[in-house]
This record gives sequence, structure tokens and C-alpha cells, in this order.
Amino acid sequence: MPRTDFLNRRAGLGMFVDRCPSSRPNIILITADMVPPEFHRSGEANTSLARTPHLDSLRACSATFTNAFSNAPLCGPSRASYLTGRYPYVVVNEERAHDGWAVSLRADDIIFPEYLRAVSYVTKHAGKSHVGAAKFIDAFGEADSPWNRWAQPMTDDDAYVAFLDRRAVSPPIFKDPLRGTHADRRTPGNVYGGFVTQADGSAFPEEATYCHFTAGLAIERLRAASFQRLTPDAPVYLQVDFFEPHQPFMIPTSLDGRAGELRDLVELPQSFLDLLDSDFAPCPGDPRIYDLYRREIGIYSPDVLRDYIVFNILQMEILDRAIGRILATLKSAGIFDCSLVIFTADHGEMNGHKALVDKGAYCHPRVARVPLVV
Repeated sequence: MPRTDFLNRRAGLGMFVDRCPSSRPNIILITADMVPPEFHRSGEANTSLARTPHLDSLRACSATFTNAFSNAPLCGPSRASYLTGRYPYVVVNEERAHDGWAVSLRADDIIFPEYLRAVSYVTKHAGKSHVGAAKFIDAFGEADSPWNRWAQPMTDDDAYVAFLDRRAVSPPIFKDPLRGTHADRRTPGNVYGGFVTQADGSAFPEEATYCHFTAGLAIERLRAASFQRLTPDAPVYLQVDFFEPHQPFMIPTSLDGRAGELRDLVELPQSFLDLLDSDFAPCPGDPRIYDLYRREIGIYSPDVLRDYIVFNILQMEILDRAIGRILATLKSAGIFDCSLVIFTADHGEMNGHKALVDKGAYCHPRVARVPLVV
């Protein structure tokens, strides 16, 4: 018989109905941050350049939705929406918010892993939060370590620093990072990251990147879950929130040869080339926000844009290899075939279309599209 209960019985909050199935699947939710459409939709420029064999194999045995959209074009609002199942009152990330704007979920909001935890799931998490760390503590326990900022904490995440120390690897530094300009083509603009080395200039191993650290942390927590089940058949919910392929890109110099291959293959978007021919004059009919956004963080150099797209592809390939480690662990543990595995992203990326990169131009359709593989 179905069972009605509350997350907080005393306050009568968080009512749910548990239909008490005879068995519950393990659930593995893997999210990426800012994935351009060419990585999950056919017919896009550069759509076949990224080598993503692990995501390809997941698609081959899954339902793949080719027309999926996020509720918001920014990390925090999008995550607030799919974690609560509601349209978010969080409408901006904290680094862009005016005084008084909500940037975190409230203490009395409920995110769906809390319900899973209440019906016997062992809930585990690795990676970013971006909706406030407190709600993740409610859903995953006080030992969870979510981080709540726009960029990965490469220098002040104690666990990552210890991870590097165990490998005798010094924290990464950017080697001649890629940088844009403002509209005057002279004033330095945003730094997009790029190749990284160790402090002494020696190679930075791919397996020491933050992406692989996140994957390793997820695998550790998946293994820990097997010891923490109250019953042998208790299901596991694992949520892995990667920062990648969001920039600043963190690309080991060992991939320089692959970068050279891609530079010869990458096509610049036609809409960028059209703007280049017009000296970036506003396009009739385009939303005015495009021109405003372009003046602030647009890309005006074909060479810079080509490198940006190349680094984006390389970051996606590194992410694929990290996800491959998680999928391999599920298979070796014998739980892949009895698990619901979901891959998605919080939002998309303009990736040079209309000379725009990143996200935040609310009218741009490329920012709303997301991959969704189940």
C-alpha cells in the first residue's frame, strides 16, 4: 500500500507518497556545465570533431533527447529549477547579482534528493552546487563538500590540494592564457584559460586536473555507499556535478598535438564571419542584448575564437574520459545494468555564434539547449 509521509513530520513539511515498489533502481545523475549544442546535436558546425567515446556509448544504450532545454541560461537558476522541479526565484548567479537578489535556495526549499534519502536511498554527491551549499547538506549529509562559485576552486579546495600533493604535482598555472578584448579591440577582456603546467613549467598530468579529481571523488563516494547501506539491497543515488567544459579551460600541454589537429579542422560560425565583414555592426533584427553582451565579452579576433573553440573541444574530451571512469566503475561493480543513468547540463554555450561566448544573453537559443541522455 502507498505510504504518505513528510520530510519534516513535526512541521508537516515536504509531504510525499511512497508507492513502495518491490525494488528501486540506483540513480546516477551526471551533469556538466555549459555544453555547446555541437556536442549533442547533429547538423551543427564542428559537431563531429570532439572524440567522446564514453558519452557515445552511453547514448547508444539510452534514450537521447535532441531537443531538450533548460529553464534558465545561467548555472544557479537552472540548477535551482531542476533540483526543485519549480520555476526558480533564483534568476541570477551571485557574481552578477544586484543587492537583494536571491542567489541561493532557501532553507525551507526542498530538492528532490531529499525525497530519495527519505525512502531509503543512500545519497552521495561530488562537485559543485551553485544553489547554496546548505541544501546539499540537507540532501547528502553533513560530510558533503559542495562548492558554490562560478569557477572550480583549484587553489583553496583542501581535498584537491591534498590530491595533488599525494601525486607530487604542484597546483596548475596557466601558460599564456587565452584572452579576449573589449569592443575597442585594445582593452584586455576576459581570460578564458587554456594550457596549464606545473609551477616549474613541467607537464601537468591530465589525471590531476580538477575534472578527474571530481570523477575520483565520485567513485570514492560510490564505493563508500556500498558500506553505508542499511540493507544489502538499499539503492544509491549519486549526483556528480562537473564544472567542465565551462571556462577557464584547464588543458594539459600534453594535448598540444591534438590542439594542432583541431585548429586545422575547426570552422568558425558563419554568423561570426558575417559580423567580421561588417566590422561588428549591430545586426538588424537581433535583440539589443546581443550587441550589449558582445561589447562586454564578445570575441573579435578569428584567431582567438578558433583557439576558444579548440580548447572547448579539448575540455569536452577530458570530461568524457573522466565520465568514462565513473561508467567503468558502475560496470565493474555490476550495477550499471540495474541503474538509471542520466547525463545533462545546466545550460548551453554560444561558442562564437554572433561573436558571443559563454552564456547569459537570455535570448540566444544556443544557451537554452542542453544534452539529455537517460
